[in-house]
Amino acid sequence: MSIPRMTTPRKTTTRKSRRRRSTRSRRGKVGEIAIEKIKELENDQTPKDAKPKLTPEQARQKVIRLYFRSRLNTVGKAIYDELQRLKAEEAKLKREIPESMVMEELEKPRQAYIFRRGLYKNKGDKVSSNVPAVLPPMANDLPKNRLGLAKWLVSKDHPSRRA
Repeated sequence: MSIPRMTTPRKTTTRKSRRRRSTRSRRGKVGEIAIEKIKELENDQTPKDAKPKLTPEQARQKVIRLYFRSRLNTVGKAIYDELQRLKAEEAKLKREIPESMVMEELEKPRQAYIFRRGLYKNKGDKVSSNVPAVLPPMANDLPKNRLGLAKWLVSKDHPSRRA
């Protein structure tokens, strides 16, 4: 007569979940940062004429090289820290410089239309750039564009200024 063997209850985790868990613990934070960098490089939206797209292997090599140079190599770390400091300083300087929108007139202005019922696809009569008919005309020496309109609005001959 044989003695029945006592068995221990099996863990309920599957082989896949154990494998996934062990990979995560090995990878650690450094690996996750590297993976994020690889994804950024792979998803990089650059113009087609700028530079060729990196293959996944080239992207990994680039991330590993960047990580080594910026964190492990002492000379590279000093250079990387200096570069980051200069980039932050440049960003600060750019924020301090005020920006203004600058526009330019086209050499040949586009043809303008009255839109029927306000729909841009339903073009009506052609219109030209000029002062509305209810107001006195602009001087002939002024250009028929926004600059001419602005000069006319602040000129001494403008009807609103004659009071």
